[in-house]
Parts: sequence; C-alpha cells; structure tokens
Amino acid sequence: SVSCVPASSSVRCTFGLTGDAGTGGAPVDATYITQTSNATLTNEQALSSLSTGLMSVTTGTGVVSNYAGATCSAGQYASAVSAAGALTCGQVAYSQVSGTPTIPTDISGAGYWTKTSEASLSNEVAMGSLNGGLIINTALTGIPTIFAGSTCSAGLYATSLGALGGLSCAQVSYGQLSGTPTIPADISGASYWTRVSEAGLSNETAMGSLGTGLVLNATTTGVPTIYAGATCSAGQYTTATSASGALTCAQVAFSQLSGTASLAQGGTTETSATEDAVLVGLNTDGGVGDWEKKTLPSCSNATTSKLLYDNSTNTFSCGVDQDTGGTSLATWSARTTEVHTIGSTTATEVTALQIRIDGAGTYDVRYVLRTRSSSTTNGYKYGVNVTTNLSSLNCVAVHATSGTTAANGLGDGTAAVLTGSLYEVLGATNAASTTAANMGPNTGVTGTTDTVRVIITCSVVTSGAGDLELWMGSEAAVNVTNEPNSYVIVQKIP
Repeated sequence: SVSCVPASSSVRCTFGLTGDAGTGGAPVDATYITQTSNATLTNEQALSSLSTGLMSVTTGTGVVSNYAGATCSAGQYASAVSAAGALTCGQVAYSQVSGTPTIPTDISGAGYWTKTSEASLSNEVAMGSLNGGLIINTALTGIPTIFAGSTCSAGLYATSLGALGGLSCAQVSYGQLSGTPTIPADISGASYWTRVSEAGLSNETAMGSLGTGLVLNATTTGVPTIYAGATCSAGQYTTATSASGALTCAQVAFSQLSGTASLAQGGTTETSATEDAVLVGLNTDGGVGDWEKKTLPSCSNATTSKLLYDNSTNTFSCGVDQDTGGTSLATWSARTTEVHTIGSTTATEVTALQIRIDGAGTYDVRYVLRTRSSSTTNGYKYGVNVTTNLSSLNCVAVHATSGTTAANGLGDGTAAVLTGSLYEVLGATNAASTTAANMGPNTGVTGTTDTVRVIITCSVVTSGAGDLELWMGSEAAVNVTNEPNSYVIVQKIP
C-alpha cells in the first residue's frame, strides 16, 4: 500500500508491503537481495549471511555467493581474469621482461661460471682459466672440469659415449661390416683354406674336396684333413678326448653307475643282504616278476634235518625224511639269533620266530624259549597270535621255578640237584593275544643272570593262511629279554 502526506514543497509517500496480490503491493515471498534479514519477507537473501569479500552471481537463479578466489600454479602468473573470476595463467617469457639483467654483487657461498674473472665476485669459475676442450659438469657441486678424454683398448672401437665422456668399447663383428671382402692375389709361398678351388690361388686347400666330417688340423703345416674317428675296445667307454681326437678308454666301474639295475638287467629290488637269506623269484601275474629275500631256517639238528620249500607260499621250513610208507608231516621252524628286549607291560612281537602257516588245517606248535629278567622281582609274559583265518587256539606256557613243594612263580634257570624244582604253569589260554600278552606274568626270577626255560605248546586250527606270531611283555617297566637260540617248531597234522 502507498500512503502520501503533503509537505511544504513536496509530497512524502510511504510504501508498505501487505502481501496481498489483489491490492497491487509487492509479494513478501519474492526473491529479494537485502543487506540484512527482514522479518516481513520470507524468501529474501541477506548479504549479511555471506563472508566479507568479492561476490559472484549465478546465472539463471540469481543467487549471490562469495567468490572463492583463484591461484596460478607455481612459476606462473595471471594475464587475464574472466567474468566468472577465472584466471588465465602462464609463465613469463624473457621477451615480456623489461630492463637488462645485471650480475649481482658477490653473495657469500654463491658460485658462478664466468668467461673471465669478475672483480665483484669471489667464488666464480673463470672458464678462460681452464684448458680448451669438452667440459664435464660435477653433479651437486656444479664445478666444471675439462674432459681428459677416453681411449678404447687395441682392437676395440667405441659404440657409445657416456654422460661423463666414458666410452663403451667392443670388438667389431663381421656382421657390422659393410661391403664384401676380396681374396688377395696369389702370394708366393702363401697357403689358404677355401671352401672351393680359387682360380687366383695356387696353394690353397679346398675344403669341399675333403670328405664330410670333423677337420683335423696338422701342427706346423696347418694342412687340414678329415678326422678318421676313434673306437674304444669292447666293454670300454671313453672318459676323455685329446686335442688330436685320441680317446682315453676304460671299463666303467660299478661305483660310476647311477640309478638301479632293472630286473631285466639282472638287478633286484633288494638294497642290502640279510644273514642266512636267499633270493626267491616271485611272478604271480606273468609279468617281469620280482625277487624277494627268504630267510633259511636252521635244519642242522637230529629231528628236523631236511630243508623244505613250499612253492605255494614261497617259504622254507625244516622237516624230516620219510623213511616209511606212512604220511609225513609238514614242518616249519625258526630260531632267534639276536636278543629281543622289552621294558614295558605292552608286549612286542618276537619277529624272528614268525612262521607263515600255508593254509587251512590243524597245527601243533611248540616254543622253547630262553628268558631273562633284569630284576629278581619282575616277571615276564607271552602271547600267541595268528594274523588271519584263525578258527581256534589253545595254549599253555610252563617254566622252571625255584619252588620245590609249592609254587612260588620265580623262574629258575639253575634248579638244585636231587631236591628238585617245580615246572609251574605261566599261563593257559584259549584266546590269541598280541600287545596284551595273556600268559603270565610271573612274580620274578631267582637271579638276573639266570636263563629260564619257558615252554609254550599250542593247538592251532585255521581256515586259511596266516602268520603265526609270538609276543613278549614285561610285568612292569623293567627290561626282560628273549635270548638267542630260542626256537619254534610247527607241524601240520594230517
């Protein structure tokens, strides 16, 4: 609304904003730009809300904001400012600089290169004071020196020049030469090697006229001939070839061979020898086959003095000659040659007494064992096992003791004369056992040097082949031993 009041020489009018469009007044929600905020207006932009500085306006919206400024990169300067305040920057060219540069007065520590000495300077290098030649600049210090030159060794030529004037030298190869060499005219007494005969030469050797092969050069004369070759005698091989092609021949030693000989070459799969063992050929699939070590049992005794071999199980055993028309018994035996020691209640196998049972049947088994204990209060125990196809087993173990009228469980290897001693049952079982040997333990021995005789007899029935095993354990964590020359005899009952 407008309100006018007459004055002495004019009319004073007051304009008011009512926000009523129908009355013709300016709207209160129009986008005004004011110095400060106005309570009546609802959509104005107060310049007091901006930071102090230049302002820019946005085309289209008319919004005013602070100009953010602009900066040229290092070493550049502005040459123009756009309407939006963007700078046109560039490096100042020498042609745009006015005046003439002058050499500054001496600065402590500053160094210059000058043509001649300058009275106002104290740390310059006058180039005129150096010898004539190429100049080498020293990195970091900037001190100039005269290049002393560089030379390649005889027969070498420079391929490049380094930053410090150093030469990279190399011998020139024929591939780097241009043009084609020519053969000189014949020189009296001179001789040449040529690929083919040359009409201009009279003393050359044409290599094409020789045979194909290695060329042997003759000392002094230089005459080439084709190397005739050399051969070693049968069974020998060359170890060296001389400059003239002569061979040094020798027979190859086994120690010089690598790898392992195959079966077809007469080798075996064995790498070490076993006492009382022989190699037996095995070939179950009709192929190359294999060799296997089989230990021979000791059959030098009065009862089983015959060495037997079963080709179905590939095992050796001891037996007896059949001197009557009756049925002979298949017999196997094994004997220990070393001490078997065990210091645990968990038994271990006496592997030297393992016997391979060849098939189903009833077997009579007899162990005669030499046993010791390292403590008089520690006993021993045994177990018998068949690894596969065991149908039934019945064993009893007995040993000599120091008891005379009553059992005492003390194994005795030296029974008293006339007064006698008891053979006590160490254990009897109908079950196979391994680590938990089930025959024993006894209560100890009469002496730690006594060798106690333990006899185990078993009746074993199997439904097929299997390994017969003897296991030995100790009463406590004290060593007990099975001594050498303990043995087992197994007979198959018809």
